[in-house]
Amino acid sequence: MLIRENYQRLVDSLADPEAAQVLHHADQIDDTAIRVLADLPQKLRKPLASALPDWSRKLNGLTDSPQFLVSRGVGSNVDELIAQLATVTAWPQLAAMIEFWVGRLPLPETMPPATVGNARRLDRVDTVCSPGRAWRNCLASYGSAIDAGSCAVYLWDDAERPAACLINRHGRLGWLLDEVKGPRNSEVEPQQFALIGAAFADVGVPSSQVVRAIENIIYGDSGALRSIDEDW
Repeated sequence: MLIRENYQRLVDSLADPEAAQVLHHADQIDDTAIRVLADLPQKLRKPLASALPDWSRKLNGLTDSPQFLVSRGVGSNVDELIAQLATVTAWPQLAAMIEFWVGRLPLPETMPPATVGNARRLDRVDTVCSPGRAWRNCLASYGSAIDAGSCAVYLWDDAERPAACLINRHGRLGWLLDEVKGPRNSEVEPQQFALIGAAFADVGVPSSQVVRAIENIIYGDSGALRSIDEDW
């Protein structure tokens, strides 16, 4: 069974000979595979999916990655990066290309701002532990990462819908928004999540989803960071 919108995506992909060939050779056709293939620029579907084992997972989110890299100074435009990606014929070539681009990124020089929209950064470990206890989550476990300057926790002030926002430094990829949770690790409503995400993106801290494919390609199963879901 697929989610409703993916049936239409599947029909559209089968109408594209190259996408249809990718699906024909896929080990598994599920919601992720259909969505990832549909989201990829047409010229990248066959070369990348043919070059990568487990392509549906590793390419998940790649559509957002070229724009992110260009915004950080890699290449002159998105079309240029897509044209280079279209030349890929093997997995090592793709990994080397992405790693080269990431290596050209400047190192982050500063922490994210102390306030972002309605959110304020909690710099003291005791101020992080307090909502952690009240909200029954694992915020207190991030004290050492906060002290090391690799992590920041923000409290989104909203009388009815407060939220904790976890920011991590992803190496040269910079500071990214990894998680937004309400009390007791509750999910925030989509509208609030979009509002919070937009506030952080406006100060140069986009969602980590934009680099998910980059990290999957470079780091593989080892991962650059521990899984946030394991703690929250």
